[in-house]
Amino acid sequence: AARSAQRAAGVAAMAAASGAAAKKRARRGELWQGAGQQDADGHADARLASASADLRRASLEGLVNDANVLPKLLSLDPGDVTPLLIGCGNATVDVTCEVSRADLARFGLRPGMEAAGLPDTTKAAIVDFCTAVAGAAMAAPGGAAMNTTRVAAWSAGAGLRAAFIGAVGRDAHGDVLRAALIEAGVIPLLKQASPDQKTGVCAVLVERETRDRTLSTVRGAAGALDAAVLEELEVAALVDEASLLYLTSFVLTTQPRLGAAEALAQRVCGRATGAGALAINLSSAGVLGKVREPLLRLLPRARYAFGNEGELRAFGAMLGWPEVDGDVRTAVSRLADLLAEGGVAVITAGGAPTLAAERGSGRTQSFAVPALAKCEIEDTNGAGDAFVGGFLARAVASIGGRGAAPSLGECVEHGHRCAALILRRRGCDLRGLCPPAASVIGPEGAATSEL
Repeated sequence: AARSAQRAAGVAAMAAASGAAAKKRARRGELWQGAGQQDADGHADARLASASADLRRASLEGLVNDANVLPKLLSLDPGDVTPLLIGCGNATVDVTCEVSRADLARFGLRPGMEAAGLPDTTKAAIVDFCTAVAGAAMAAPGGAAMNTTRVAAWSAGAGLRAAFIGAVGRDAHGDVLRAALIEAGVIPLLKQASPDQKTGVCAVLVERETRDRTLSTVRGAAGALDAAVLEELEVAALVDEASLLYLTSFVLTTQPRLGAAEALAQRVCGRATGAGALAINLSSAGVLGKVREPLLRLLPRARYAFGNEGELRAFGAMLGWPEVDGDVRTAVSRLADLLAEGGVAVITAGGAPTLAAERGSGRTQSFAVPALAKCEIEDTNGAGDAFVGGFLARAVASIGGRGAAPSLGECVEHGHRCAALILRRRGCDLRGLCPPAASVIGPEGAATSEL
């Protein structure tokens, strides 16, 4: 009880200091929230800046009495630090609707086809269509990096602290995302964008027959995230403790988000202790051409790289790898060799075996995916994010010498279990869902063979 009270006091002090510092910078016209919005005296809009400071302070103060989150927030014993995962990416809500092949064809799409490379006007039209469809689901928490961070925290329980960095609008959708993070035990570090920027929306079109999903995102306020995030006391304090930073390639597509991602990676990976690591996801075949240079800068610093088979083929083709035209196992190993020392590349392929390779090993391992009947699958949205969340929930424990290293097979197996649970839900919905146990999904799915 005494230790919890001390942690609570630490949270409250950090929140109060953050709010006071933010309001002080607002008066000087320097707060990152109010960039470009000045009054007649040349100062940033103090009202907006103060409101943003209040939002972040409330995010922290709201955790003080939360028995699920508080014990994971701060550690008082330097020799017993709970690992900390920080996710950074697009903060968006999902709006899901069922569609026919003819509906998809209206936009030049097929079931499961990537929409990330489409013009912004087309993506906006898809979002409008999905929102207007009768029976479309109410906005639910989404965003690839946010899903992964939520699943990791939910599945690891007290064994992992987690925080998420992103940007939202001053609207109800932003409230949905903040609440979902807190419910999963994730500290919400959310920039609040200007009033004319709404929280990002991702349309999830689920084809009725195959249950494959097509995603189309209007990023909205999510695009306002910038490197000044590290000027915020609560963000900087947690980033300096991070065991692992998780990024998706989506956040590398435009400035100022790219600047934020690279600054965070430098802060985490550049520590003299070597206790921080980076994980990055290829994310989408449609965006890889846009992020080639920043991705190639970040991969050599990464401990983990994730993606699916289609994304790996697109990445390899971009780099001129001949093997991506056939069996991708060699490409998995080549991706691993681009990573930092001890790096691991992990590639999923739906119900086909998950492939993984360690840097310098020259071999690829195969992990069977536990079978699910088609009738059990609600939709595939969020399943890949959940896999990565489950994998990282196990893997982060060993970073920086904080615990016994689980085997690669154990990490993959836990990822498979988390993904299987999400496949049975609409989107990445954790409400009322118990974290997976070893017996949840019948036969063990981590039987491994070297290829």
